[in-house]
Amino acid sequence: MTESLEPKIYNFKLARYYSGNTTTLKEEDNEAVRWLAPEKLIGFKSRYTAQCEMFSFGILLWELAFEKIPYRSLKVDEIRDFVIKGGREIIKFGDSTPEISKLQEDYKRIISGAWKQDPQERISFLEALDMLDGLNDSLRHTFVSALIDKNASDLDGSKASDDDLVLSALDEGILAYRAGDHQKAWNYFEYHAANENIVAKFWKGHYLWEGLHDGIKEREEGRELLKEAADKGNSDAQLCYAFTFNKVLSEDDNINTFIDYLTKAAEGNNDIAQYNLGDIYYKGKLNIPKDENRGIKWLRKAALQNNNNAIKLLEASGIVIIE
Repeated sequence: MTESLEPKIYNFKLARYYSGNTTTLKEEDNEAVRWLAPEKLIGFKSRYTAQCEMFSFGILLWELAFEKIPYRSLKVDEIRDFVIKGGREIIKFGDSTPEISKLQEDYKRIISGAWKQDPQERISFLEALDMLDGLNDSLRHTFVSALIDKNASDLDGSKASDDDLVLSALDEGILAYRAGDHQKAWNYFEYHAANENIVAKFWKGHYLWEGLHDGIKEREEGRELLKEAADKGNSDAQLCYAFTFNKVLSEDDNINTFIDYLTKAAEGNNDIAQYNLGDIYYKGKLNIPKDENRGIKWLRKAALQNNNNAIKLLEASGIVIIE
């Protein structure tokens, strides 16, 4: 970007035709790590795709809005681990008028759509262009005067208090959960869920269902989040969503929904789901036709993951874990 705010494109040594051979990025190219997609950070020799580019574009949009170097407080190895585990920079705008807040949320939606963890869930460049065009129209035609009012808006959050919570990788929330600090864990999960992280949506749904953070069980919203995460392939969410029907299995088609999502979780290598599914089939529980072979298959899979309940059931039945 020049002093006159004219953008320039450079660094063509890494450019290629869309169908051409990918450029191998060397691990020692440290600065590029700040903009790289998680799938590229996992394997530097993996193909650089349009989805990778969209992720980097999302980081660039964040950088332009907040005028900061991405992950400036983290070392290169820390950035790599942080992003691979779902961590992102905070998208937190300061206080403003309702009109500007609407623009901020629209801009945030573009960034969040660009840097989603799953490459296939990221918005395309055409979608991003369309969203940015709409944002630009709103800026030019409606809110120009408000944008230049320094007292009205705090676009980069620079007026925010130093006491504002700084959130890092999702693992911190899980650690807080395990330590029993449910309010701290909730803050992490709620933040990352707002940034479309599926694992965080599972945890938020679990917290709402159980009322872990405030003692209030918000079952409807919790179930919706669990189902959303379950349908995106999260095996923990599939297990928990299945068990939201545990007390109403006799109603409607709930037993089939229960077995369906329990099976999905088991197929996703969730050992608790594997044990429960194996137990159901092996003993013929819940009016499910008894199928010992199918039950033993799932019990063995769970036992191989050191599921104690599965190990005990197999041992009590005189069944070896490994044939």
